[in-house]
Amino acid sequence: MTVAELTAAKASLETRYAAVAAELAALAVTKAGGKPDAVDGVKHQAYKDGLLKELASLREEIAAIDEVISANGDDGGVWEVVSEYE
Repeated sequence: MTVAELTAAKASLETRYAAVAAELAALAVTKAGGKPDAVDGVKHQAYKDGLLKELASLREEIAAIDEVISANGDDGGVWEVVSEYE
């Protein structure tokens, strides 16, 4: 992948991260994830846990992409040093 593609992928991950974080922030006792697990089998806490796990996974992916981008230089270019001796 090019640095531009990595940057676009990172932006996409950050957008999803913001959406999941907003969903977690919106949880309330009247919505899925904000209630205790129901006797009828609805797994509200599993829904919340799934969102938390997705946030952690997205954080790791964003950090990994940041490492690759920074390893390729601040300007987005890939540098190769060639030394020739005659």
